[in-house]
Amino acid sequence: MSKTKDKIIIIIVCVLLTFALCTLFGFLTNGTWNVNDMELRSVNEDNLIKVDSYDVEDLNTGLGYTIDVTENGQIKISGENETEESQQIKVQELTLAKGTYTFSSGVKGTSKNGYNMAIVIGENTYYADFGTDSTFTVEEEATATVYINIGAKTECNVTFSPVLIEGEEAGDFFVINK
Repeated sequence: MSKTKDKIIIIIVCVLLTFALCTLFGFLTNGTWNVNDMELRSVNEDNLIKVDSYDVEDLNTGLGYTIDVTENGQIKISGENETEESQQIKVQELTLAKGTYTFSSGVKGTSKNGYNMAIVIGENTYYADFGTDSTFTVEEEATATVYINIGAKTECNVTFSPVLIEGEEAGDFFVINK
């Protein structure tokens, strides 16, 4: 055979081998590569909402939706709030020192009438991921309660990754390990 044909055959074999390995990798990982399984990231230690001390537990509420807390601390809610009233699910109570904080839920597309996360401090309610409502200032030490809200007759298939960080910039639920 000529050198050109040999090169073409080698290129074809390499492409087929690459395709076969990618297909096998996709099959073995169900089409996803979960970075968390690779232990390249961990829960953010600066997060004031401590994932190991949530009040909410894995439960079937009997109201049409199910709550599952994952091993890494994310809160999955699936199903529909079948009631005519919105539901508040307490996640955690904590004490905040004087300062400025930013709150995020890790979910896009939340709404005040659908599902969302909120922090209640005295008479004030601050919503995660709602612009100016997400960053707030505590004038003196105060007790804060973190909730998940699900509106009446609201379908929910969502995973919350709640983060409360000191300062005016939203934090990440996970951080990359070094």
